[in-house]
Amino acid sequence: MEQMKGECDVLKEREKARDKECEDLKAKYEAAMVDFDNNPAVNVLYQKIKSLSDEIKEHKASLERMLLEILLSQEVENVKRDRAEVLSKVVPYVAIELVCHAFEVVASVKEPFDLAKVKGYRLRTSRSVGIKRLFEAIWKLLLLSLQKISGSNGVRSKGRAGGHQCEEL
Repeated sequence: MEQMKGECDVLKEREKARDKECEDLKAKYEAAMVDFDNNPAVNVLYQKIKSLSDEIKEHKASLERMLLEILLSQEVENVKRDRAEVLSKVVPYVAIELVCHAFEVVASVKEPFDLAKVKGYRLRTSRSVGIKRLFEAIWKLLLLSLQKISGSNGVRSKGRAGGHQCEEL
């Protein structure tokens, strides 16, 4: 039994020695960490890591903005193509409607046209008048009739299948 008691005492002493050694190692570790934290080179590295982290955030935000701009520019191009497609279909139809309407208005006028009364029209007798001048005169007549339409007693076109019908306002 005494032998066991002796062995137990030896074990307790070893445990105490390990505890003391552990405390010494812990104290050395804490001292090393304080030295590490106070080391200027480590502090510079911490600052560089922080600045690089901030740059990463800025570059990520910049990348997101650029991607958004690319998506928006693609969407704008799609809208422009759609607009061009719509205009290519609508403008000829509207032009035809306006011309038809102008001719209907001109046809409904009860008194004859006097081209001399049309603003900007000059009768020329030279041979250089040609077709261009004729079309200009017709265009001016159409514009004049459209101006009359825009007044309070105008006429508007009402589309129907197979043709056009005019309705007085």
